[in-house]
Amino acid sequence: MTEIGVPLRTEALRYSVRCRPSKARVSLTTSGLPGAVAGQNGDNYDCVVPGRILVRIRSVFYAPTWLRRWRPTRYIDVLVARGRSKEGALAIRTESGKPVAVATVHESGRARLFVGPSCGPSA
Repeated sequence: MTEIGVPLRTEALRYSVRCRPSKARVSLTTSGLPGAVAGQNGDNYDCVVPGRILVRIRSVFYAPTWLRRWRPTRYIDVLVARGRSKEGALAIRTESGKPVAVATVHESGRARLFVGPSCGPSA
């Protein structure tokens, strides 16, 4: 199972080292996805998608930062960019181009979540 999360804090950006770069484009637009304000304690959704997915993560930091490998345990192996962030966004789509979800978070704490019909609230 792949887990992708948007942190409620805007102090770090991280993703699994199992992710691989792709030349495919993943748009941050919410076109075709219904949306709403995300809950303050986080929202959990399960999405049924065929095969691999493409993910785009974008964050705007106040100061330059870089990705570093962080492996606090043998089960956690991620790349992390640390620093105070103004805003962040995450977009997920299928390999065929169908949008799955888009999430945005801003320094103010305002967060929005847009999910497609293949997603539903976690049980």
